[in-house]
Parts: sequence; C-alpha cells; structure tokens
Amino acid sequence: MATTLSFTQNSSNRWEASCTSSGDRMAVEITRTKSGPLIVYGNITGLGKKMIHDFGPSAEDTVIFEIDVPADIDITIESFTEVTSAKIVGA
Repeated sequence: MATTLSFTQNSSNRWEASCTSSGDRMAVEITRTKSGPLIVYGNITGLGKKMIHDFGPSAEDTVIFEIDVPADIDITIESFTEVTSAKIVGA
C-alpha cells in the first residue's frame, strides 16, 4: 500500500521529505509544480548525507523512480520546485 510523503520547505527554499528504508525496493512518485532539479540522498544514522541519485537540472514535473538500499538507511528526497503530491511504496 502506498504511503504519502510529506514535503516541507527547508531553509534553502527547497522542498524536502525523509523516510527510512525497510530494505525492500521502494517506488516513489512525485508531482511538482514545474520541472527542475531533484536529488535523492541516503545516509546511515549519525553520518552525513550522500547522493544516491541526481535527476539533473531539468527533471520532469512528474517523476516515478526506484530506491534500492539496505534496511535502516535514512532517505532524503530534495526538490528545487514545490512538490504538490508524493507517494512511496515499499517503505
């Protein structure tokens, strides 16, 4: 069953949501107000974020992608444009 991801605007005026990996492959679908950069980060709790995927400067306004990392990895998704809806399956 899909879970809603809640994005909030951070101090850099970017939209950000976080979750923790269950160890299963996860599918994420994000709808944004317009195209623009979209970056996925991962980290082990207590360590700094490392880029998992960079969709580039002109990622589409609606994107669906997979994240496949071990269990207990903290995932952060950062959009440079406003996110209007987002869901994740497998988290």
